[in-house]
Amino acid sequence: MPGPSIYLPHPALAPFIEKYTVNEIAKDHISRVIPDLSVVMGFQFSGDLLLSETSYDTHLDRLCLTGMGSRYRLFKNSPGFGIILVYFKPVGASLFFRVPLHSFFQSSVSLRAFDKGKDLDETEDKMAFAKNHQQRIAIIDQFFLRRLELARDDRLVSYATDVIKSHNGNIRIKTLSSELCLSQSRLEKRFRSVVGCSPKKYCTIVRLRSVATGLTKSSTFTQASLDSGHYDQAHFTKSFKCFTGMTPKDYLRS
Repeated sequence: MPGPSIYLPHPALAPFIEKYTVNEIAKDHISRVIPDLSVVMGFQFSGDLLLSETSYDTHLDRLCLTGMGSRYRLFKNSPGFGIILVYFKPVGASLFFRVPLHSFFQSSVSLRAFDKGKDLDETEDKMAFAKNHQQRIAIIDQFFLRRLELARDDRLVSYATDVIKSHNGNIRIKTLSSELCLSQSRLEKRFRSVVGCSPKKYCTIVRLRSVATGLTKSSTFTQASLDSGHYDQAHFTKSFKCFTGMTPKDYLRS
């Protein structure tokens, strides 16, 4: 299965959106996705997509936001499936959607659940008639550019995510709030609303993603345990399996 094609957003959107990826899958397939560092939006342009939970599957709308999470997710697609994923900067999604992002932690929600405007229907119609990916990317750019006038960046929280990533997730929230001259409770409230999870949970996601993406055949699981903030290898293995759906050894083999 070929990898996704990557596109950059319009320059005016670059401070808020990291990239777009176009994913096309010819056959029915189950994709295992580990937690990302931001909310992700999907614009489906062909086929159907299901989010597979522990005991049931949820059909996802063509315009859908997937919130932050602490464990892997399974997505099932129909044959001939196509989707463009929008990877936001950590606080980027909060600028375009007036909804507390932590309200759909570990879940995927249709934009129609909190946005009733005609713009969604018009955008979906345009996507259906687009002839190529360049046209689809242009449609998505315009979707966000129309909302850009209302965008208000929470620079303090954006800085907080940068600090967390620069420390690879190994920073105490008390230390972080002190550096920002903000009470811990106030920081946590703002962070959860615009990022989609608590700063403590974000630190955990940063650490585990770093370990997962950095594992090699020469890696020692003892060091990986320490890097992820675990001092017990059994606890690390349990957390890693919850995060990726596999043990560290199986993850390396895959």
